[in-house]
Amino acid sequence: MERHTFLEYLESKVLVMDGAMGTMLQDKGLPADVAPELLNLTHPQWIREVHQAYVALGVDIIATNTFGANRIKLSHYSQDNKTEEINASAIALAREIARDKALVAASIGPTGKFVEPIGELSFDTVREVFKEQIAACIKAGAQLILIETFSDIKEVKAAIIAVREITERVPIICTLTFQDNLRTILGTGPEEACIILGSLDIDLVGANCGLGPEKIYEVFQRMKRVSQKKLAFQPNAGMPVLRDGRTYFPASPQLMADYAVKLVQEGTSIIGCCCGSTTAHVRAVREAVKELSPLRRSVIPFSGLASRTRWIELGRDRMPVIVGERINPTRKPELATQLKEGRWDWVKKAAQEQVKQGAEVLDINLGLPGIDEAELMERVVLEVQRLVDIPVMIDSSLPEVLERGLKSATGKPIINSVNAKPESLDRILPLAKKYGAAIIGLTLDEKGMPETAQERLTMALRILEAAQRYAIPPRDILVDCLALAVSAQPQQAQETLKALRMIKANLPVATILGISNISFGLPNRNFLNASFLAMALAAGLDAAIVDPLDPLVQQAFYAAAVLTGRDMRAEKYLAYCRPISSKDKPPETKEVKEENVWLKEALLKVKEGNADELITLIDQALKDQVKPMTIIHERLIPILEEIGQAFNNDEIFLPQLILAAQTVQKAFDYLKGVTRKEKEREIESLGKVILATVYGDIHDIGKNIVGLILETHGFEVIDLGRNIPTPEIVAAVQKYQPQIVGLSALMTSTMQEMKRVVEAFQGLQLSIPIMVGGAVVTEDFAQAIGAQAYAKDAIEAATKAKRLVRDQRSRIRNKRSAEP
Repeated sequence: MERHTFLEYLESKVLVMDGAMGTMLQDKGLPADVAPELLNLTHPQWIREVHQAYVALGVDIIATNTFGANRIKLSHYSQDNKTEEINASAIALAREIARDKALVAASIGPTGKFVEPIGELSFDTVREVFKEQIAACIKAGAQLILIETFSDIKEVKAAIIAVREITERVPIICTLTFQDNLRTILGTGPEEACIILGSLDIDLVGANCGLGPEKIYEVFQRMKRVSQKKLAFQPNAGMPVLRDGRTYFPASPQLMADYAVKLVQEGTSIIGCCCGSTTAHVRAVREAVKELSPLRRSVIPFSGLASRTRWIELGRDRMPVIVGERINPTRKPELATQLKEGRWDWVKKAAQEQVKQGAEVLDINLGLPGIDEAELMERVVLEVQRLVDIPVMIDSSLPEVLERGLKSATGKPIINSVNAKPESLDRILPLAKKYGAAIIGLTLDEKGMPETAQERLTMALRILEAAQRYAIPPRDILVDCLALAVSAQPQQAQETLKALRMIKANLPVATILGISNISFGLPNRNFLNASFLAMALAAGLDAAIVDPLDPLVQQAFYAAAVLTGRDMRAEKYLAYCRPISSKDKPPETKEVKEENVWLKEALLKVKEGNADELITLIDQALKDQVKPMTIIHERLIPILEEIGQAFNNDEIFLPQLILAAQTVQKAFDYLKGVTRKEKEREIESLGKVILATVYGDIHDIGKNIVGLILETHGFEVIDLGRNIPTPEIVAAVQKYQPQIVGLSALMTSTMQEMKRVVEAFQGLQLSIPIMVGGAVVTEDFAQAIGAQAYAKDAIEAATKAKRLVRDQRSRIRNKRSAEP
């Protein structure tokens, strides 16, 4: 179906999608160790029957059995050589049943791997993996593309771009999966998701899986306030529980129907069901919404930017935004030298310092002779995003440099810049469209710098009209009226301010200026910069490219924001001015003071991911006669606990947690080497932990993260891998004699394997405690199967592992003391 036809269809009718494919296949006897997608070839009649059951209910869209049919997922079953065949067969089976009664959506699920900078897969690798699968689906006749159940927003971008490199005609529905805290596992919230995906070439955005209808409704409430796209939702039938030895989803068909009505009445365009749903749930939803008409949501367009975990709004009398300008080698010889040598210390420090001083966007300009600027841009963007969670600005005039930076950027970045020259518009605007970037429009053309405000308004209009030809909305354009050096052109400062006022009065765009240009060639530049910044904010400036470390600039920024009515209740100003009180702190001895200084510096290095400098601090402590065990248990472990608390409080997210854990692990490895070299007592392990993803489940991201965190907390981890049969787990326990066994499952079809492991332990009278976790696992389920602990995430796994070991050792001591 053509996109425009599909969107017109949505204006007149609420569409109902089908329910869970996996649940239906489990009921038919899907073996635990078989890829569900392989059934398209081995048991096609099962697939027909599932589709037929949903089509008979009158659904408008059926999703194909291709969720995990990408080459990475299929390789776990040694079926990756059948990628095209499996996908083509699935589309054919769905089209055969759907005929003209329902639309066929090709289900595209994640690869199960993280993309750089969190994982090891490059953006291009993931894009090619999806492109192979999607090409097979479209060739076979898929009418819609359903990109569903994603947690990594960068992986989603790769999938979307893969579709659009094949065709612009097929509609795309894109849904993410959220946790109880209404963020994906990597920390992306509903607002960030809508801002990032809303600028990409898709048709609907929403959520599926992971949550029941109540929580999905909360996601909807947040999405509807910011999403410029139509919305689609498919909640689970609640979260799974164990009943009579079977996995059961508690949400009734009536509850699902009630929430479907609420979602549709408030603006959802497509409604369906996900894990645990049956034909009864889908029938109830279909009946409940069949007489409802689509609601036309009215969302005020606004300029939004987002990183993976943070979003900001520009314009509309909002607080103006500071763009940090320091990552630029011009007149910075130390930075230039490090860039040429492939070192990032200066960049990392500059990124973190600017964020600490209030920058909400970081400009990255790497124009330097004698380097591969495109390669350098890719690496620097990745390094910056490892450390800070704010949007980036890719600053270059070269399309190849911009594209490498855009591929590396995780959220919705800004391109700096395009101008009104036809060749600039034709080279840069397609990149903004493809990668969903905002764009700075410089008000100049082939004739050079315009002298009057009216000419700059004309240039801005030309850029705006060109952007509309590429379907780039005005909200994604920031106009730069050009601040020129008053040392050479003293009248131009007033023309720039006049142009700012004219553009704010006449165009629906945000504005931005490189403030420091104004003072070029004059002494005491920060005086001029600060004064001009205040004047520009009064004229309607939305974002300022400045040095956030300049106190005069900071003072002018926060004061002007209050005086222009853009910092309501002076909240930002007060936060900036508030002194840090230390009067209630107890006096410190010299030793305590030195240790606190060490801890503060070490914490910073851990957050930065700077293992080399952390090891330098450790060397200094060793020279001061601090023992390795003391460094670990009294210094590094408390740092990890502080970071873990920040994670629990949603102050940091999984990417920062992983980076910190990897850094501390390198420090542990170094200290182990020190003890061996100096023949000191080996660093004691807290205990052995066996980890395994249970039989039939090929997902191991969560397990791997748990393993990393346990190691950094002092445990020896024995990772058996994924898809591990119960007898192999038992054999490993008998071989390694661990203190704990950790089991992971991501799919409802494999949860029961956890119960089988527990039963095997009970049958063999193994007293090793079992801790379980995974996306579909709950505390109630853990208790029902007899597991000794449940962990919702890696930090809780470390905390509970310590408790289990402590309890074990306490029992052993009590037993020994009771012996005669």
